[in-house]
Amino acid sequence: MPFLVDGNNLIGLTRGLKLRDDKSQLSIVQRICAYQRRKGGRYTVFFDGESQGGRALRDSKLGGVTIRFSGHGVSADESIKRLLRRAAHPREYTVISSDRQLAIECQHLGSHLMNCTDFNREMEHLRSEPLQRWEKTPSAAEVEEWLKIFGDQ
Repeated sequence: MPFLVDGNNLIGLTRGLKLRDDKSQLSIVQRICAYQRRKGGRYTVFFDGESQGGRALRDSKLGGVTIRFSGHGVSADESIKRLLRRAAHPREYTVISSDRQLAIECQHLGSHLMNCTDFNREMEHLRSEPLQRWEKTPSAAEVEEWLKIFGDQ
């Protein structure tokens, strides 16, 4: 099942992170990537506007996580709504957001919804669990892409 994440909304509801902050965007992407590696699935993280990251945070793909910026004058919420409206099967998507208007649209289209507080709790819980033997290590291509984006923080 594909997941669509309202990145700015998630940052705003995550302790220690700040909106309109490149490091907070990197941090939330790192957390989602770690979560995805353990749980699987495909995640697309939408951020409002255009990339401000001089640190290579841009539209890109890291394994099962895709990063998208909505573009000038367009919100991440609107980008998510557009994707769902164009989707052949919007019921197959889960949207991670606590935005009320986006929740109404998801409900109207039949998409699943998870609020950011619950998703944060789930990521934190999984992060505290020890790695399992079946969990694979990243491929060389994934490591290279991670280094391009996250560099030597």
